[in-house]
Amino acid sequence: MKSAQRLAALTASAALAATGLTALGAAPAAADTVISCSRAKTISTGWGQVTYTPCTKSTSAATHYKRVYGTVRDTKTDGCNVTATFKVFLDDVEKHKRTYTTGSSQSFDSGFLGGNSSSLTLSKSC
Repeated sequence: MKSAQRLAALTASAALAATGLTALGAAPAAADTVISCSRAKTISTGWGQVTYTPCTKSTSAATHYKRVYGTVRDTKTDGCNVTATFKVFLDDVEKHKRTYTTGSSQSFDSGFLGGNSSSLTLSKSC
């Protein structure tokens, strides 16, 4: 009986693999979606630093998404905070804004946000 159950499980797994599905139900990524990330970039000042990696996801429907992940660091113990601000624009109109503020160090990941251009700035507030 156990060998029959094992055979049934193996057959089901093989059938799932042949159709591109997994036992967890995850669908394969669409072939017309392209994700690309640039090399890490750094913005440094006398009071802070942000190191980040920008990514773009594009689909065949000409839909674009922007993402940034990295670390923002306060490099001076002056009681001020350092903020990295990530903005995503669609045709020059700001659509999304994410801020990451720290008095020491913080990792961040914006996730993909819809838009066709983006910017990242570093600021200080006391």
